[in-house]
Amino acid sequence: MTVVETDSAPTQYDMGALLNPRRIAVVGANDRSEAFTGGTVVNLRRHGYTGEVYPINPRRDVVGGYRAYPDLGSLPGPIDQAVIVVKADSVVPMLDEAVAAGARAAIVISSGFGEGAAGAEGRRRAAQLRDFLSQHPIPLLGPSTTGLVNLNDNFVPRAVTNHLEPARLRTGPVALISQSGAANNAVFNRAQSHGVGVGLAVATGVQADIGVWDIARVAVDDPRITVLAMLVEDLGAPADYESVLRSAARVGKPVVLLRTGRSAVGRSAIATHTGSLAGNWAVEREMMEALGVILAADLDQLWEIAAIATHWGAPPCSRVALGVIGMSGGEGAVIADHADEAGIAMPEVSVAFTELVGEKLTLAGAGNPFDPTGEAIGRQQNALDAMTGFITLNDYDVYLLALNAQAVPAEGGLLDQLLDGLSATGSRIGISYWDIPGYSDGLADRLTTFAGPVLPSSARMIDAIGAWSRGRAVAPGREPERPAAALVADHAVDYWTARSALSEIGVPFADAALVHDGQAAMRAARTIGYPVVLKANVESTVHKAAAGLVRLGVTDEDSVARHFTELCDAGNGVVVEKAVLSTSSLIVGTVFDPHVGSVVMVGSGGGAAEQLRDTAVCPTRLLTASAARDTLRRCAMGRFLEDREPERFTQVAELLIALGRAVDGQMISVDLNPVVVTPTGIVALDARIENSGQQS
Repeated sequence: MTVVETDSAPTQYDMGALLNPRRIAVVGANDRSEAFTGGTVVNLRRHGYTGEVYPINPRRDVVGGYRAYPDLGSLPGPIDQAVIVVKADSVVPMLDEAVAAGARAAIVISSGFGEGAAGAEGRRRAAQLRDFLSQHPIPLLGPSTTGLVNLNDNFVPRAVTNHLEPARLRTGPVALISQSGAANNAVFNRAQSHGVGVGLAVATGVQADIGVWDIARVAVDDPRITVLAMLVEDLGAPADYESVLRSAARVGKPVVLLRTGRSAVGRSAIATHTGSLAGNWAVEREMMEALGVILAADLDQLWEIAAIATHWGAPPCSRVALGVIGMSGGEGAVIADHADEAGIAMPEVSVAFTELVGEKLTLAGAGNPFDPTGEAIGRQQNALDAMTGFITLNDYDVYLLALNAQAVPAEGGLLDQLLDGLSATGSRIGISYWDIPGYSDGLADRLTTFAGPVLPSSARMIDAIGAWSRGRAVAPGREPERPAAALVADHAVDYWTARSALSEIGVPFADAALVHDGQAAMRAARTIGYPVVLKANVESTVHKAAAGLVRLGVTDEDSVARHFTELCDAGNGVVVEKAVLSTSSLIVGTVFDPHVGSVVMVGSGGGAAEQLRDTAVCPTRLLTASAARDTLRRCAMGRFLEDREPERFTQVAELLIALGRAVDGQMISVDLNPVVVTPTGIVALDARIENSGQQS
């Protein structure tokens, strides 16, 4: 789905007229329930909407059981909202009439406003819509949206009816927010079919006005919503999302997010070496995680993590200890392997539990995972006591009951007794089961009453617990301050200009001189001291040595003169630089991301940087001294330095801060590769700067 770009700031509307109006007109409504034109009226009636509904259709007296009106001017009173489902060219005129009829909000189902193949006509309509919004600043959802589902208020003006019947839906604390209507519906139906109460589901379409973060603001402020699940195609800018995410964290509402287009973005052409190593998704991911967002990997995991967060709340921001009761020893072993891969700890059981198992069971051993064996059938009460004891006598963060192949149990049978006993412990317990068509039909419905997350398959549960547990505490924002020196550079600069500008902000370089003739090169080498390195002073070039633009280990004047001649025509002079012996190397730099702003990056450097892919990033708006050190720890070279050369670790962290402050707020990318570690300090041996313009 294409997003229509706007320059609007986050909306400050009263959103009640959009999400819970009392009087609604449906412009273009008819009785075709299978079509967009009929879906809204059908859904409003079957979901028990108690407000006034006014279908607008000059060829019908009644639509969907409601009295129809020929036009908006014929209505008996003012309306709160208009749902527009007419041909694209008629949308803006209908919006004008709706405002005249009192509408304080609108949902535009119609497409053809710049998305997809709408072409020039679509762009013309989008411009008309922007003009309308500039004159009438009402909250407008869409265009090209399927609408919304607000079960918490019985308001469902969704334009299609392909969701579960109302009897199978439940209100609840999850807000599902996306741009795509089809994906929103898929996740909504999957979540509801597994007992996850999605009380609010909104698809924002092409976001001509209201976007995902506007809806998220409302959800954060709604006391009935405790978890936000978001499918986002365009993150927007920090001004769109940062305050929302910080507010959600402040009130303890987890935000689960699935970012689409990650691989395509990651493959996009980025001009700078640093940028290509970081990748847009790596940058955005760090920003999201630093703001406390829990990241989902696919559509199902979006609602699965939301289910966990609904019952267990915000993640602990530390490695989770998991206890598993498995009805199959083989599956228990698989779960243990999977948990280890997911970064979940499975500590040993307590002595007290070991003693209990010895008292109650003969065949089962006390362990984690715990398998009660066939004695769960033959000695039910003893097995129930042991399984309940696994919860009460061990001190794990969360627990998993992994059911084996399971038919729908008899009322009051072993499973019901077990669930009652586990629920009574008050612990964080999840259940996984195997969905076997024709055998386990109805089991999911039976399990929905359990006071914990219930997911199909232990693998899905472990992945979801792992993703939930990796949620981080929200990073503090950096206090605004003026940098000691701002980095100033033209669009593309040569090496000497780059290192001179970077030296001004504190980047350490080896002694060097820029020369333009052989005699000057020899004098510079004598002054600097052999051995030296000669570099062609060219504009932004990655890996100068591999490109034949560097001569290393030069030890005499004849070699200096010869190499100067070889390099002098390649650029604007030659840089004679002191040769530096090093023990290791890093890449350090910055990149500007339109969704995050300025970002610093650090990792293993040198000629193998692309192959190693050992990098970590931090947005400069979050770059405190502590954040710089944490960023460095997230790459292998940083951890090595902290362990072996802590002084150099500190120097690199300070370099990150200096770079971050110098580029903050500017569309400047810096590439220092390598930054080498020497016995006396760190030294940058190459530098590139690119400036694509000032941030607006």
